[in-house]
Amino acid sequence: MPERVIVLDVWGDYAHFRKIYTTSSPLTYSFPPRTALSGLIGAIVGLDKEDYFRHFLRKDAKIGCKILKPIKKVRIGENLINTKSAIQMHLIKNRNQIRVEFVKDPSYRIYLI
Repeated sequence: MPERVIVLDVWGDYAHFRKIYTTSSPLTYSFPPRTALSGLIGAIVGLDKEDYFRHFLRKDAKIGCKILKPIKKVRIGENLINTKSAIQMHLIKNRNQIRVEFVKDPSYRIYLI
């Protein structure tokens, strides 16, 4: 049994946890993967974006996640724009709309040992 455990409850209106095998997936995991949890905890304690991975290696930190509310997913249309084709952002006319999947009203309990 561990001596100390840090427990955090996190929630929000929407969440998107991108599938790891792509750079712009419209699909989401139902709960945050370890990398997202590490980044969230690192942001809370004030670690630099480039630095937090060293603090939460598997051998150094055990991280768990419990789903507190039933998972609800919604799809919302988002406009993607080609920022390389225009010099000024307000002049971009071409947009590509995709339906992005989000977790609606997510609520999780995070355990850190």
